[in-house]
Amino acid sequence: RMIVRAGAALDPRGKAGLADLAASLLDQGTTTRTANEMNDLIDFIGGEMGAGAGTDLTFVNVVVMKDSFDTGLRLLSDMARQPAFAPQEIERKRRQTLSALQVSFDDPGFIADAVFDRLVYGFHPYGLPQSGTPESLATITRDDLLAYHRQNFVPNNAILAVVGDITADEAFDSVKKVFGDWERREVGRPQFIAAPDPARRVVVVNKPDAVQTEVRVGHLGVKRNTIDYMPLNMTLRILGGEGANRLHQVLRAERSLTYG
Repeated sequence: RMIVRAGAALDPRGKAGLADLAASLLDQGTTTRTANEMNDLIDFIGGEMGAGAGTDLTFVNVVVMKDSFDTGLRLLSDMARQPAFAPQEIERKRRQTLSALQVSFDDPGFIADAVFDRLVYGFHPYGLPQSGTPESLATITRDDLLAYHRQNFVPNNAILAVVGDITADEAFDSVKKVFGDWERREVGRPQFIAAPDPARRVVVVNKPDAVQTEVRVGHLGVKRNTIDYMPLNMTLRILGGEGANRLHQVLRAERSLTYG
């Protein structure tokens, strides 16, 4: 798996959804193989491949048997370094995303998350929709995708993890052979607008056709690199995180007020 330090937070103004769209295209054809050829190859060797994006990262991954390690590594290299961004694939993915957005706009959970993010983060990139909007998706061009990829997909902006029945020497030798000619480049780091100060308020989104009511409560937390991050994270998981937490026990098991 390769992780690149570039995600939705780097979407240019008016181009929300660019990183998400770019990531969805990395395994949909390269300059050396079409999408069908890539799928045929990974199927032939009994492997899996995929790509995706988050707020701060993009990943590509390949899972193969050991005897296909070099083939898998070269496939991963092609996805990360030489995506084709074929026009027909761009339009296909754009249509899929627009269709998914139309479904999401009827989902109270999606709306609650989107409104909550905007209220907490304002116009900081964390407050904007990762998948974009119909308006922003319509403006994204192939040149935008190429520029985003050229700016961010460089070896000094990536981490490669190799896990399996392979020694460190074997892994390093293969990686050097496949990625050794990948040239470093300077990567700019934009200055983000600050998130707004926390404010106490209640916002109601009236959706008469909703069969369930979604509730979000929260505010800005600590920075990820604070010394207390892990103890706080554990505390939150005990009180109200996923699984058998105390809030879940009271609201669902004891009082039957909510599913989750």
